[in-house]
Amino acid sequence: MYQVSSDIVKRVTAYAHEQAAYNLTDYMEEMYLYDISDELAFNLYRHGYIQTLLEIVDGTDENWAVSCKGPAIPLAGLLSGLKRRGYRHDILSHSPFGLRIRVQDVEFTFDNSQIRRCLSIGDFHLFWCDRWKEAFLDFLETIAQHSKIENVRPYFEKEIRKYRQRILTRDIMNSTATGIIKARLKDVDYRITLFGINEKNGEVNYCIETPWGVIRIDSPLDALDEALSFAIEEIKAASEIH
Repeated sequence: MYQVSSDIVKRVTAYAHEQAAYNLTDYMEEMYLYDISDELAFNLYRHGYIQTLLEIVDGTDENWAVSCKGPAIPLAGLLSGLKRRGYRHDILSHSPFGLRIRVQDVEFTFDNSQIRRCLSIGDFHLFWCDRWKEAFLDFLETIAQHSKIENVRPYFEKEIRKYRQRILTRDIMNSTATGIIKARLKDVDYRITLFGINEKNGEVNYCIETPWGVIRIDSPLDALDEALSFAIEEIKAASEIH
């Protein structure tokens, strides 16, 4: 017996993978990393995956359209739910203050001893919530599975490859664009102060300081030469008027 349907479990886990991938690549972008250790990549991906699952079950993920509804239950209710799911022999201990269970060699502790409820997973993840829901139990297996690097490696390695390809594409686009700018502003004292590259739609944007003023240009890369030529003529004309 399961509190959450298998279809919703699949949709939730797919979404958790998306968020875990974002968690990893966003960190790499913020830290300007091209290389990252397997351990750090695993920890970032695992944290994003587990945190997303638990927030959805708890109802605190604002971006998730499907909620894992269910009433608040006591630890005794979790204990009964575990037994119904066949975990009777995996329960390590239980009391009014805590419940411990081992799933796929990963220990889960549901702690009632503090003001807020706390779910600890191994020695690597803590999740605080205001109530227990039986739906937490439906994600123990996938959390335990994704707590091991050998199971997560295919996911984070794939995201790292995709991230590196994006970085390479951006570098090529930037090199091409700066070459066009250099050619168009030959013998002109200029300075690029800001730039942005969107490898998804092929657009570039630059802020260029020139003797005539600041050129701000936002253009598809394949149309940059024409757009820049027009912008130069326009700012020159405006400079002469003033």
